[in-house]
Amino acid sequence: MTVIESQSPHESENVDLREQLAATVRAYEEKLAELSREKRILEIQLARQATHDELTGLLNRKAFDSHLEYALDAARDHGHTHALCYLDMDQFKLVNETCGHRGGDELLIQVSDLLQEKMRETDVIARLGGDELAVLLPRCDMAEAERRVKAFHRALQAFRFTWRDRTLQVTASIGLVPLTAHVGSVAQLLSAADHACYLAKEKGRNRIQVYQEDDAAVVQRQGEMSWAVRIQKTLEDDRFCLFTQSVQPISERATRGVYFEVLLRLVEEDGRIHMPNDFLRAAERYGLMRSIDRWVVSECVRTLVIQPPPFLDLLSTCSINLSPVSLGDESFLDFLEEEIATSGVPPRKLCFEITETAAIENLPQARKLLQRLSARGIRFALDDFGTGMASYGYLRDLPVQYLKIDARFIKDIVTDPLDRAMVESIHQVSEVMGIQTVAEGVPSHAAIEQLRALGVDYAQGNWISPPRPLTDVCSVGARPRGG
Repeated sequence: MTVIESQSPHESENVDLREQLAATVRAYEEKLAELSREKRILEIQLARQATHDELTGLLNRKAFDSHLEYALDAARDHGHTHALCYLDMDQFKLVNETCGHRGGDELLIQVSDLLQEKMRETDVIARLGGDELAVLLPRCDMAEAERRVKAFHRALQAFRFTWRDRTLQVTASIGLVPLTAHVGSVAQLLSAADHACYLAKEKGRNRIQVYQEDDAAVVQRQGEMSWAVRIQKTLEDDRFCLFTQSVQPISERATRGVYFEVLLRLVEEDGRIHMPNDFLRAAERYGLMRSIDRWVVSECVRTLVIQPPPFLDLLSTCSINLSPVSLGDESFLDFLEEEIATSGVPPRKLCFEITETAAIENLPQARKLLQRLSARGIRFALDDFGTGMASYGYLRDLPVQYLKIDARFIKDIVTDPLDRAMVESIHQVSEVMGIQTVAEGVPSHAAIEQLRALGVDYAQGNWISPPRPLTDVCSVGARPRGG
């Protein structure tokens, strides 16, 4: 007789629980494994994001700097020679304006792909920011580096970028720098590459410039960068100083009273004083003129308004120069109006000078600024007049009260009939239009007599009145007559 053993209900339940528990454990382990994989993927993605440019997939600047540090160490320790290529797209802003930012992004991607195609697998390529790309060519002398960079440059010239219904030719300015044991730091290396790239742009764009340490243009730009730092420090320390030069009436119709042009000086920490020619080019190149113009206006009206009477009564005209960038800056126009309104200086005492060239190149902005401030009683002068040689046609569009005749026509006015004819012509047109004339850079008494005979209204120059501090002029002008 066969005995059949059967599980009790209690034992059957235990088996089911063990299987469920095992299934739960397996599911939990699989989930942990999945989470671990996701974590590793996320870590890889984060690591890549920290070292790569999101748009092009190239290395970013921080990661590229690390490669440059390594290459520099290798050059010092083992005598290896490398090269650095710095590339800046020409007229990239125009591409963004024409095709939109998506089009600009696509162009950067395609140029990055082209660059990778033309470089070696061992070369390190990065996007430093905006439209700036760089390539580190390790174990590469300059002859080989030039050959490879020229091959890319030719490919780029043949390349055409198509975006929707537009096809554009793309060019780039390229700087090429040797990386040797003599390079002081990564910062100096990148600065040299930037200088070379800038010089390529200065020479007409779409070219390769090999860095030469004694290149005069590079040395000049290095000097300008140094000036930019000093200008910023001077603004922070409030060490700019205002000088003035007197403008003397020499005709019967000239207005009497104190008339001067405000001049800017930069004062070093050790007391040395620099003329504008030393630092204004750097200020223009590095976008510092707006800040300088604002400082000049604020300091000038502040100084004028605190003078004791009768200075403001005696003051006829205080003339202040404006740079071309401020001329087209809407916020600067608002600043001027507010500064003058709150200062208490009568607007009719102020005259702003803009160069003829700046006025012609920015005619719509110049017209807007002049008309808006003229309505408040402020006057204007066109400086360096005569240099544009298309001047008379623009005078109808600009409400100016003075034309300052460029010093090159005044220098030899006594002996040069052509200069004399030019000055006479400028003055005759000005007189018909009700505009007064100022001769700049007057060199002698004989020149003044010649100018007076031609009817010119005012004379200005170092021979007449050397520049002196604004505060000195104010103190003299404020004295009672006969004092």
